[in-house]
Amino acid sequence: MTKYAFRPSSSAPVPAQVIGEELERIRISDDGKLTPPAIVEAAKPAKAPLHPCFEWDNSKAGKQWREHQARNLVRAVVTVVEGGEPAPAFVHVTVEKENYYQSTTVAVQNVDEWESAVDTLAQKVRGAKAALDDLSRVASQKTSPSHAVAVATIAQAFSLINETLESMRH
Repeated sequence: MTKYAFRPSSSAPVPAQVIGEELERIRISDDGKLTPPAIVEAAKPAKAPLHPCFEWDNSKAGKQWREHQARNLVRAVVTVVEGGEPAPAFVHVTVEKENYYQSTTVAVQNVDEWESAVDTLAQKVRGAKAALDDLSRVASQKTSPSHAVAVATIAQAFSLINETLESMRH
């Protein structure tokens, strides 16, 4: 049995184990693809396990907000392996223009889903690198050499990350 927990910065009104198991049940029942609309639909009945995780008052929140809440739930849970580090329970993928979440253990075995997960990671790294470049420009204007050294060290780390990401694609 898979053991689920919350990421350190996450919480919900339902235990992580219940959330993880219910998300996996929804994924399996929906052709192996977990989507925010499917999660919201499954959570609608008042007795549904995930029902307390959503704002159901339409004067406060609508469909888009509940789908946002569903995405946050998916990101909140990790799998815990005894003696190992927690890992994301689900990963976002885009295959043939279809967006969904996949069980991480399934995605690593499927070439298209794995490539999509790596592409998503590369996109996030590019965004972080752009923020670093902005910071680097500011640091170069300061007189403090420690700022410039710190930024240069991080830039070297980004270079290694990019090389590693490229190797994961092949």
